[in-house]
Amino acid sequence: MIKVEDDKGIIATVYSGPDGSYRVAVPWTGKITITGDKKDYIPGTLSLEPDPRKTTIENADIILRKLDYAAKGRVIFSDNNAPATGAMVRLLSDKRQPLDTIIVGREGTYIFALNKNQKYIIEASLAGYITLSTEVNTDKLPDKLHQYEFKLFKPEKGVVVRLDNIYYDYNKDAIRPDAAVELDKLVKILQDNPTMKIELSSHTDARGSDSYNLSLSERRAKSAVNYMISKGIASSRLVPKGYGETKLLNHCSDGVECFDEEHQFNRRTEFLILDI
Repeated sequence: MIKVEDDKGIIATVYSGPDGSYRVAVPWTGKITITGDKKDYIPGTLSLEPDPRKTTIENADIILRKLDYAAKGRVIFSDNNAPATGAMVRLLSDKRQPLDTIIVGREGTYIFALNKNQKYIIEASLAGYITLSTEVNTDKLPDKLHQYEFKLFKPEKGVVVRLDNIYYDYNKDAIRPDAAVELDKLVKILQDNPTMKIELSSHTDARGSDSYNLSLSERRAKSAVNYMISKGIASSRLVPKGYGETKLLNHCSDGVECFDEEHQFNRRTEFLILDI
């Protein structure tokens, strides 16, 4: 598929023919970006500034790279989940040698082709925000794909960041496997920012008494902190805090009938930057 965009968004789409050629008619505009996208290939892009004296552009070739192993995802802002347009994502070797760089567009997406039997570091940065990174080992990729969403936040005291997928089973405080994956991201943030100190807060849904939920959230916060300590983070940098049901995110308060998925939305973990 061939997609043509100007500074306001998509203005045309078309599919290439059997020989890879394409032709697309668009209204004249000062600058356009043409993107070619095909399954199992890295999308290719081409930026052009059409000559207003000419009615056609010839040989606007787009090169697609075969995708055997890949890393892909989005870069968003933690406070509103909006795409972090303009953020830089770098692909590095495990020795931190630069291999590739992408400046994310309006959708905040990135994608890199990877080689087998290799270890990589992927790093997302934007001026005024904490630089985030993730490690990739292609020997251990499910479906040959590493998917990772970077949530940028400012390095300021008082900033609160919600951790996705840190959920708990009803009436439980054990760290679920999906929660461990997300806590590992926070471990990486603290490893990369060795002076940062945080409050790790846990929240329950409204089912059960206020006092029990407060106690349950405190146990959950301590459980998350203990997990991070087991990964090498000093206890002096972590403050567990349980809020019970005092900070619900939706309408599911006492006496309101809700689906379990709605209640689970309130069973969450956040962190507050105490020192940077």
